[in-house]
Amino acid sequence: MKILYMTGSWAYFTNNVRDFDQSFSRFSRHEIYYFDISKPPFDIADIDLSQFDAILFSYTFLGLTETFSKEFKERMRAFSGLKIPLLQDEYLYFLRHRENLASFGIDGIVTAVPPQGWNTVFADVFAGLPKLHALTGYIDDSLASRFSSRRPLQDRKWQIGYRGRIMRPIFGKLAHEKYEIGLAMKRLCLERGVAADIEVEENKRIYGSAWPEFIRNCQVMLGTESGSNVFDFTGEISRCIEKYQQRHPDADFWEIHAACIGDEDGIVQTNQISPRIFESICLGTGHILFEGEYSGIIQPWRHYIPLKKDYSNLDEALDALRDLQFVENMIERSYQDVVAGGQYSYQAFVRQVDDFVDSFGARHESAQLVSDPHLTTHAPDRLCELDLPALRREEEKHIKETAAQYAGKKLLAYGAGTAFETYAPYFSQSSIMGIILDDKFLADKPKKYGSIPYLKFSEARSRLQEADGCIIFCRPEYRFTMGQNLESLLQTSILSVEVCIFYQ
Repeated sequence: MKILYMTGSWAYFTNNVRDFDQSFSRFSRHEIYYFDISKPPFDIADIDLSQFDAILFSYTFLGLTETFSKEFKERMRAFSGLKIPLLQDEYLYFLRHRENLASFGIDGIVTAVPPQGWNTVFADVFAGLPKLHALTGYIDDSLASRFSSRRPLQDRKWQIGYRGRIMRPIFGKLAHEKYEIGLAMKRLCLERGVAADIEVEENKRIYGSAWPEFIRNCQVMLGTESGSNVFDFTGEISRCIEKYQQRHPDADFWEIHAACIGDEDGIVQTNQISPRIFESICLGTGHILFEGEYSGIIQPWRHYIPLKKDYSNLDEALDALRDLQFVENMIERSYQDVVAGGQYSYQAFVRQVDDFVDSFGARHESAQLVSDPHLTTHAPDRLCELDLPALRREEEKHIKETAAQYAGKKLLAYGAGTAFETYAPYFSQSSIMGIILDDKFLADKPKKYGSIPYLKFSEARSRLQEADGCIIFCRPEYRFTMGQNLESLLQTSILSVEVCIFYQ
């Protein structure tokens, strides 16, 4: 089969995300063609879908997109081949896209939700669809090969390493544990004189090639189970949290949880092993983990040092950590049990997806594929590896040309973040009548830019006839969503639109 794989390389700063996407071109027995919505040109209307037998929607594609235009949904529904989303973070992105996916007429679902939760999560039109359970990440063979060159434990700088971050209350207790374990263990290790590099601030996170090097320099990594067990099917929990935080701006997570989430946390169980654990095993690093199930793949004391969530066995865990021979044996067992057999490799995962796709049989006769500049036969390059100075020079040239084109004209702007702040001065010879923002952005009380008014979508429609053009100010990862939103806005008017791209 010829398969169109729709993705967004905006998320490739995380190694596992790119490994996930790349695994299909490396291991699938089908022909895979990637369409990346994070880079121009990004108009799916330019692609002849009749060339393909199936479409796979990567979770990065769905994670980036708030909604889809009427035209996009009509094209997806008209496509007679297979349509299968590869879902992750279903508590967020599936709930956001239930109506979109239903309108696509999808045929099956690859999901991280364990089978016991399917009846609860995938109701109505999704109930009878075939489903395949998958983990959120697997083991890349290039990473597994690094085990043999692991650094001796006694030569590592840190006994314990960790990077976490605080999550919004809506993600519940399981997500909050990622922050709590780091916050508590950083303090406890300092008190006990344990050499630890533990951070939970966003600006202390580590990406790219620096991340595996950090893991290799730690004897063990802290960790928790991955996922969220809060599914806000109606939106009522989110509304409650928003109102509660407005009334109680200093409320902590547990106060908010008790007031707005309570027993709803755990109606669906999605807790599972994190790809981070696979990474650490491959790099020859052990684990101290909160007690949990971890998808039944790893076991306490055999593959990791268990830590009770009240830290009552911390001294026992640290005593085990000091026994380097015990830690070395645990690391070796973890590799042999989890990695060496290949059962959790990306190759094995893609074979499962291939079998799932094949189980539907051929759906239509695909046309001959022609060369298409919108498509690649390999996962897109990482955005973080782009030549930023060269891109900025090219970008500034484009902005200056666009600004000259609209000199003396009336403009609407869409977007009021860093991109607007950087490039709005180029349009000083134009009159910016207003800045279009969606309700979510307006609720965050964005920075004001002089006397330029903010406009809701409904207000912007009434101003369109006065404008000579509209400029989208956005970063690459938001381009597709903002373009789709603006397309929906402009259905009643003809207006020239330019996109200003801002690379971080």
